[in-house]
Amino acid sequence: MKKTILICVLVVLLAALVVVPVAAKPSVIKGDVTANDGVSTITVHTNRDQIVNVITPIEFDLSTLVVGDVVIVKGQFQGDGSLAAEWVKKTGAGASDDENAPEGSKANNAAYCKSNGKQTPHPMASALAEKFGVSTDWVMGYFCNGYGMGAIMLALKTQQINGADPGVMLAQRASGQGWGAIWQELKMIGNERDVQTPPGLLKKPGHGNN
Repeated sequence: MKKTILICVLVVLLAALVVVPVAAKPSVIKGDVTANDGVSTITVHTNRDQIVNVITPIEFDLSTLVVGDVVIVKGQFQGDGSLAAEWVKKTGAGASDDENAPEGSKANNAAYCKSNGKQTPHPMASALAEKFGVSTDWVMGYFCNGYGMGAIMLALKTQQINGADPGVMLAQRASGQGWGAIWQELKMIGNERDVQTPPGLLKKPGHGNN
């Protein structure tokens, strides 16, 4: 009799395990914003060299993020590989104070550039070097001088389209010139105030953004 009761209890417990799904553990990722659709989604190149489309919370203001920002995201991975975020936080040394700083003056690159920091290049540096035919050292040189990966990527992509010198464009960004003005000078767009991202670039940047 006791054996029968024990078997019944085990059957009930097993059935409960089958019926009640185990809640998926939230995932946390950190990386660079490589695209922002301005509506609901950002693309993050993580520190583990993964590309993740992040669906931001409804209340999140996407205008606070630009390409090159470093973010931490917590959420649930979906069946299509995207991450439905519970929250998104911009990070890096001086994240809030540095937000509007011109290229070449940002402080949040130090983790990969200090002598006592990480001993490997930023994961995106190798990806950009391979994609655009430059050296990883070239990318890291600008990165460690305070340029965001987003700005470096836009300069290299513009060179690919237009042939312009990426070093010159990054110097223009360091002086505070926006991508709209730079592309206007290169005859890639019309009025700077009505910026239309040239074909092949990742996003429509705002005036003065990375």
